[in-house]
Amino acid sequence: GIVATGLNNSIISHNCISNNTFGGITISNSANVTIENNNINGNGVDYYDGSYLLDYYGDGISVTTVNQNLNLNISIYHHNITGNARFGIQIDEATSNSSIFNNNIADNGVGINLSNLGLRGYSPFGNGSEIFYNNIVGNEKNAHVDSTNFVSWDNGVVGNYWSDYNGNGSY
Repeated sequence: GIVATGLNNSIISHNCISNNTFGGITISNSANVTIENNNINGNGVDYYDGSYLLDYYGDGISVTTVNQNLNLNISIYHHNITGNARFGIQIDEATSNSSIFNNNIADNGVGINLSNLGLRGYSPFGNGSEIFYNNIVGNEKNAHVDSTNFVSWDNGVVGNYWSDYNGNGSY
């Protein structure tokens, strides 16, 4: 996979990232990064803790923070993100003014995971991010959200397609 800290003014594009133990793309403490047009699938491993099987590693794309720094202006779009053990896309609340759009996110452990690491004392609180026009289908859980305070599930015009949408809340 691709792991980068302090990646600024960069593009990660047109890669096939498959069957990595720890995950596809992980960035932290970065600004003005575009992640586009990648096929990310089958990353991660299952871990048996002695009593039950866990999807222990394996994010398609993870945007996180280290040492209480923010991630700013991260664009994640035009991906096929499938079959990753843990998360299709994971972002923490230390990600501001970013967009996740026009992705196919299918058959992962959790399609989109929004983490509140800041509430646990690890990072500052970001805002102004949007998640829209994604196809979120067939994941064990399509989304896990610790809080929606830092992200909008639409861009004011279009939302997301959810295979399990029941007419309540974000569409």
